[in-house]
Amino acid sequence: MPGKEMSIKDLERVCKDADYAIVIDGTTYAADGASVTLDADGQHAVMQVETSDESILSKLTGTMLGPSTEFSEIKVCTTGADKHTVYANLASYVQGPSRITLHLMVLRAECC
Repeated sequence: MPGKEMSIKDLERVCKDADYAIVIDGTTYAADGASVTLDADGQHAVMQVETSDESILSKLTGTMLGPSTEFSEIKVCTTGADKHTVYANLASYVQGPSRITLHLMVLRAECC
């Protein structure tokens, strides 16, 4: 049963102090940090999530939006006492020397 939908303002507030996990196709990866903002038009929420877990790289190509019509929804879940889940599509990612930054387009967010 789905939880209660969250507003973008609620989501921004929750992201400031939460610990997250990234879930792609049933596999969970630790997230080192997350932030949510509005896009340039102020119409849609975008989320940036960082992880140092390089094993996520094998899942990202098939997950990302783009020329391929086959892509997966990503879940970003809080790991603390207050459970929140963000459902998103991967717009892009950047691989640095020690961390990977995911740029996500938020589809919906729920508190459970």
